[in-house]
Amino acid sequence: MNKKWMSFLLVGIVSLQSVTAMASTTTTQNEASVVMEQEADTVETVEQASNVCVKSGEVSEVNKVEDAYEILVGSKIEGTRFIVKPNTQVINVETLQFMDVSEIKVGMKLEVVLNKNTPMTMSLPAICTEQVAILVSSEKKQVEVGYFNEELINEANTLKLNIEKDTMIQNDKGERRIFDAEDIKNKDAIVIYTTTTRSIPAQTTPEFVMILDLQNEATQEGQTTEEVKSEAEAKTAVVDAYQSVREVADTLGYEVKWDNETKTATLTKEDQVLQVTVGEKQYICNEQVYTIEEAAKLQENTLYISKMVVAALAE
Repeated sequence: MNKKWMSFLLVGIVSLQSVTAMASTTTTQNEASVVMEQEADTVETVEQASNVCVKSGEVSEVNKVEDAYEILVGSKIEGTRFIVKPNTQVINVETLQFMDVSEIKVGMKLEVVLNKNTPMTMSLPAICTEQVAILVSSEKKQVEVGYFNEELINEANTLKLNIEKDTMIQNDKGERRIFDAEDIKNKDAIVIYTTTTRSIPAQTTPEFVMILDLQNEATQEGQTTEEVKSEAEAKTAVVDAYQSVREVADTLGYEVKWDNETKTATLTKEDQVLQVTVGEKQYICNEQVYTIEEAAKLQENTLYISKMVVAALAE
């Protein structure tokens, strides 16, 4: 087994260097291609004012991981694994009440609201660590998520809002103040409603509106737009060289134990034992130490290890 690890890791390191060299020679061509695509799509980009998107599906798994919840929406192949923090806003569409993340159960149908710029891994299933809000669906009520213009009409021109005194309105910051129709204009929003008129666009008096002021998040957190962009790019970069330990355990059948004091995870399967410590480039397999360029990372309460190590574990 030690020879297998040594030969595999040596080949992997050489391959990684080759890929890096090839990438550097094609950077200019890729950048030119991106610029051309951006110029071609300029009109479309201007027209799309919304900063949010929605992923919908049925909950197939719920796991407690450290101080968060791992919720799989859809299948392990085509679904998305959401790492949800306890303070995430979860709304019961039926009752218009807020729920605790721990109340989400297998079989529930969810609509997960995301910022369009939220990084997501390319693994199977994809992993997402940031959510704007989670909606527990209802068969009796409808939901519209997106941008509403000066006339409170959505971008698709399919729904117009008529705000009345009994419409519940709040923002995504939980501020306690009185909101009205003016606060919703030219903003993204989560809208819950029942009936509509048969006009074009259809009109409704919503029961609930949550205003999503996503454009100002960077400023409110003391970060510039460039800093937020760099942070998102850094999170996305993990996808290229890493895989989450939880996914490895599920896929390859390893048992995982976590030591919070030493920040070390131990993966065990039959006679193979791998120890991984956050921030360390040394991976210990059956008491033999192997050094890999990609140190183990703890990001958004999820531990990631080098894909080279994962491939060796799969052998």
